[in-house]
Amino acid sequence: MVREKIGFSFLGLEIAPVFGSIYISNITPFCCINALILPAWQVNIFWQMLAYFTEQDHSKPILWMSFDETSVSFSPDSPVGCVVAKQHWRSQRSYVKGPHRKIKKERRRGAYTYCATICSNTTVQAALPHFLLARKAGMSNKLFRGFHALPRTRLQLLRQSTAWATSQTMITIFKELKKALVPFLASYRPILMLDCASAHLPKQVMRAARRQGLQLLFVPSSVTGLVQAADIYAFGPFKSYLRNKYQELRESATDGQPEALAMLWQLGEAPREFFSSRPWQKAFKSIGTSQNVSELHSSLAEFMQYPPHFPLPVKPLPAEVSRIWPSKRKMAYAYAILFG
Repeated sequence: MVREKIGFSFLGLEIAPVFGSIYISNITPFCCINALILPAWQVNIFWQMLAYFTEQDHSKPILWMSFDETSVSFSPDSPVGCVVAKQHWRSQRSYVKGPHRKIKKERRRGAYTYCATICSNTTVQAALPHFLLARKAGMSNKLFRGFHALPRTRLQLLRQSTAWATSQTMITIFKELKKALVPFLASYRPILMLDCASAHLPKQVMRAARRQGLQLLFVPSSVTGLVQAADIYAFGPFKSYLRNKYQELRESATDGQPEALAMLWQLGEAPREFFSSRPWQKAFKSIGTSQNVSELHSSLAEFMQYPPHFPLPVKPLPAEVSRIWPSKRKMAYAYAILFG
């Protein structure tokens, strides 16, 4: 018999009431028992941290925020289908007369990283900055200058050595978020959710968030598809929005091939046209911010075996928090920064 402090029912195992201690028997058939249990245990810890941070200050309502990154192709409308080598285009066997769609050589491969923040208040959402990360080698000086010559929007273009987010990128983003939030801090207390991507975890990044007055709430490494609001609710529709806009640009382009600057302009309009045009409050409630189990989205409720209640707002132990991080990441400094 194995005793593990987890507290939920799962796959017919003998488990005590939710949020208590569990007793697992007859585990021989389950060679991957830890891999099966850990994600649900991580959700419990996420909820416990959420409840604890919620109870720390009742003087102002919480402004829930979710930050995440997604890749945006240079050509978002790339068609799906079979690939046929050029020498076989006009053969009797392939029946292919030519390419399905022409794309300029410099736009065939490559992508930006779009960094978005959604929040639970529509007024604040309209003020939040978004960021587009571009690799220097993939963006010419001419294109970079062209973007900055366009009318200013909420999208900030960061041209760097890599299109991936780095620790310095995150420090810059936190500074810009704080600037945008200043007019609202007298009325709201921001809590920023983000996942355990490597750029989010360094000590200097966590300390930078704390200096800017941002309380970080990390989404455990194995459950982003269940409790990361931006990932669940925003990025799928956002990609559809970009594909539609790219198609509109194709139709208006003289040769059917949109200019890179035109697509950058459309990305610049996304914070206003897409993210600010939608209310995100329900997205946050569905992952547990309201602490009402009836408002959980169906996949999360089913995964957690329809819990009767949320964890108590008790400060989690260091050993418990340590299990939300990627398995090989040393995070001894994190607890003191997040809960100090």
